[in-house]
Amino acid sequence: MVLKVAVDLAVHYKTRLIVLYAYRILPEKETLADYRKTIVKKAHDQFTLLENKLQLNGSVPYEFRAEVGFIRS
Repeated sequence: MVLKVAVDLAVHYKTRLIVLYAYRILPEKETLADYRKTIVKKAHDQFTLLENKLQLNGSVPYEFRAEVGFIRS
């Protein structure tokens, strides 16, 4: 798993880790604000599961960010 390797490298180099969850804005039946809120909550919930699975309880300083990503045309 890529995140596990990133954590191991951050621990080895004694550095901070930034975990970025990029998403596209593709709302169907909800407003942009509601769509963003739904996506960010889902991303945080999924990351919490990974946090527990990888036991990131203080092994490395990290930050989780959910940001809009754009497709190149």
